[in-house]
Amino acid sequence: MRKILKTFLISSLILAAGMNVFCQETGKKDSEKEKKKTTSIRFHSGTILAAELMPEGFFNPVVLNVSSFEPPSRITTDVAFATITVKLDPNRSLSVYDYSLMNKKKDEFKCMGISDGDGRYDAQKWEFTTGSKSDKLYTLLFKVQLPSFNEKNEYVLHFNLNKAKSEDVLVPFVRITRNFTPASKVPAEGIIGIDPEPPPAPEPPKPAEPEVAKEEPKKEEKKEEKKEEKKSAEAAKKEEPAKDTLAVNVPDSKKYTLIYDLDLVKSEGSVKYQVDDHKKYNKKLSRIAYYVELKTETGDLQWVFVSMNPFTDDLSKIGVPTYESKAKFQQLVDKMTVISKVKGLTNGKDLKGNIEFWPNNYREKNAKAVPNAYDGEYDAGDEMYEPEKGYGSMQIHNYNDRETIFAFNHWTEGNNADLGIGNSPEKGKPDWTFAKNAGTYTVKRIRVLATFK
Repeated sequence: MRKILKTFLISSLILAAGMNVFCQETGKKDSEKEKKKTTSIRFHSGTILAAELMPEGFFNPVVLNVSSFEPPSRITTDVAFATITVKLDPNRSLSVYDYSLMNKKKDEFKCMGISDGDGRYDAQKWEFTTGSKSDKLYTLLFKVQLPSFNEKNEYVLHFNLNKAKSEDVLVPFVRITRNFTPASKVPAEGIIGIDPEPPPAPEPPKPAEPEVAKEEPKKEEKKEEKKEEKKSAEAAKKEEPAKDTLAVNVPDSKKYTLIYDLDLVKSEGSVKYQVDDHKKYNKKLSRIAYYVELKTETGDLQWVFVSMNPFTDDLSKIGVPTYESKAKFQQLVDKMTVISKVKGLTNGKDLKGNIEFWPNNYREKNAKAVPNAYDGEYDAGDEMYEPEKGYGSMQIHNYNDRETIFAFNHWTEGNNADLGIGNSPEKGKPDWTFAKNAGTYTVKRIRVLATFK
């Protein structure tokens, strides 16, 4: 009897252990299958590979060629943009009218546009068709209302064309505060529920370093330091170009008449012109030009001459676009010429240019759909907004080559203004916004010139 009982117990233990291993293996397989399932979702036209949600105000996308008859959005609070990147099944089509998103309240958000691969959203390109073989991805853009703080970032993708049968798909979105993931960076297996560029983890606080008692300098050393500082300051103030470089560097400038001369060293950083002759002339303009000179204490003199067909005939509005000047221009310019020896600047005639002149605040949204400008970057395409007496922008760009020719921003801050020729080295801010570097120059001069008809 004891032998039978012992055999039974051993058999039970072996069976239980086997079942446990089987369950674990099955659980692992199910978990792996579940993970695979969550990275992509099937829908009526193909496969959803990515779904991202971004609150308004970070890197707002732009849709080109929107009709002036398009009614304004009814979403005014908790505004966000949602994108769904899809791969279509063979011989399928996709249009902006096929799908909409719905939240838990059954509010419906229509598709604003579709991008082909990494292309831009264009309202005039509203339908796409695939052939029998196509690996191309498409991204649908929606303007939506954010879920409540206690709700998941989920929306239902609703197929609008099948009234008889519901083909709704619940889609989980990844909430981001960066640019949307380009279609070219979405892997074939999909990234549903995955942020491919998660924000970096905060660095742990560094341990406080023990304070080391500093030895007080002797009186003689203090006097010597003050003398050296005084000499350096005097040298910086006196340092100017050895000669007027405009006529030497740009012989054709002799045809131009000087309208404004702003030496920011002499004016101690404020907009106080040494020459202001805009009231002397009442003629039609044929060309407007800007000559900018910059030099740091240890660097070589940088200069650029840029001219263009007139964007206005009002001479009071071609200088620094201060609030008092009432100058406000955000437009393309014709027949732009650039002459400079600054590395990275394209020289030539008939270059593709645009200006951003205003006293307002502005943000990194390509409101005017400037070619080669991007939402999320301070560049050739930004958006003015209130207050009107704000940060301020005086920028000229070669948008075709993505070059800032020169920029003078936030001039009300004196030596903390932004000033530069060519693109700023700071990533995402080629137009020198937030550079606060005007105080680093010992030469900083802007001349505004014109020719008349």
